[in-house]
Amino acid sequence: NKYNVVRKIFLDINNEYVKDDELEKFFTYYSYIKNSMIDIDKTKEQFKILNFNKIYREYENFKKEHYFIDFDDMVNFCLEILLEDEKLLNFVRNKFLYIQLDEGQDTSFVQMELIKLIAKPQDNLFIVADDDQSIYGFRGANPKILLNIDKEYKNFTNFFIEQNHR
Repeated sequence: NKYNVVRKIFLDINNEYVKDDELEKFFTYYSYIKNSMIDIDKTKEQFKILNFNKIYREYENFKKEHYFIDFDDMVNFCLEILLEDEKLLNFVRNKFLYIQLDEGQDTSFVQMELIKLIAKPQDNLFIVADDDQSIYGFRGANPKILLNIDKEYKNFTNFFIEQNHR
């Protein structure tokens, strides 16, 4: 279990046991970094966990050495694989006539990069979102991505539903 792995790494690096709230914070920051595609070695952002960057790198090394992936790796690896394998990318692109993204306001940077990659060049993307309803910012969700989507797609049409019909 990833919590036990990071507990051990924390103890090895800091010579003290990690508190449960610090462990939760670690995975919140970790998820944010992975979903925002931040290079841990280039960020100046300060994370409020002793030796965070070292623990992060050790966790990444552990996963690599043991052929483990966690949830945050899945989208990143998917993007990486599709960028490297044009045949597979074309297969995925041609698999569906249209792509619908629901709850688009909770899309992270890496998720949007994956969606844009698959939707190109047909631009067959339909997004349902409410930028005022984002709840996953701690995981890297960024509703501002949607505010600039019209720059990404030249034939983009925006429909506003301003009345609730429930």
